[in-house]
Amino acid sequence: MKSSLQLVASMLALQARRIADASASRVLDDARQRLLAIAALHEQVEKCRDAEHIDLGLFLRGLSAALAVNKPDNVSNIAVAVDPVPIQASPMVAMKFGLLVCELAASAFQHAYPPAGRGEVRVGLERTGEGCRLTVQADGTGLAAGLDSAADGGFGRLMLQSALVQLAATMTTTTGAASALVIDVPSLGVAADT
Repeated sequence: MKSSLQLVASMLALQARRIADASASRVLDDARQRLLAIAALHEQVEKCRDAEHIDLGLFLRGLSAALAVNKPDNVSNIAVAVDPVPIQASPMVAMKFGLLVCELAASAFQHAYPPAGRGEVRVGLERTGEGCRLTVQADGTGLAAGLDSAADGGFGRLMLQSALVQLAATMTTTTGAASALVIDVPSLGVAADT
């Protein structure tokens, strides 16, 4: 599955380079980035498909490392900081967290830094009572604004909203010298395993 997704992503990259219309080329490149992110997510899920519970911290570290391979040049690094206490979840909950990280990382890649800017994307995970908090942060100020500009119902925004509903989670944004997207999941038992 992963190699098939990577092949389709390569074909999209070839097509994007051949198109003169910059807007159409960007759409194809966004689709390519999303396919590569889903391939990385699929690879992480496959590594632990027989597990009853998955350590979300280890899962997100592996996913972030895979996403870093395809990061744009103006993103210097993807750093991951997780709670030292393991946060266990079912494979389906881990998959939903993975989708959130992929979409938030894609938003960070696209909007956090201007083309001439450069910086790091940070992913954090910490326990909060029965649930946890997932944070994606960048030093650039465009991260939250980029997500807000997708409020018109872009595909990534729809995927993000779907995962938030399934996890009964809320998302807040912060702006300033650094911008962050913060997702609070009240209980890891809330998400349905479907």
